[in-house]
Amino acid sequence: MEAATEAAKAMEEVASFTPNLWRRKSMAPAMIGPENTLEMRIQQTDKEQGKAVSLWHDISLRAPSLPGMDDDVELYNFICEIPKWTRKKFEIATDEASNPIKQDSKKGQLR
Repeated sequence: MEAATEAAKAMEEVASFTPNLWRRKSMAPAMIGPENTLEMRIQQTDKEQGKAVSLWHDISLRAPSLPGMDDDVELYNFICEIPKWTRKKFEIATDEASNPIKQDSKKGQLR
């Protein structure tokens, strides 16, 4: 019974821990172009400055620590290019300004 109580407490702590809270407050994704087309892009924008943020250059590997976190905890950022529960494959457009996310294509067809 004691192990179950400890596990439940640990799960509550994980559920209340939001390491990307700072990012959700400071950045917002914007959909550009019609969905399911070669022209569709997802661009991150800085909420305060209103300018585009490059997912390729402007997001650091290491995430900043949050108030209340232990100093020995290391957080890292990552960009997921394949949305959960979908077969669509997205890529960071490294050859475009501000590096938006676009749906991958092969021989002119969306993947």
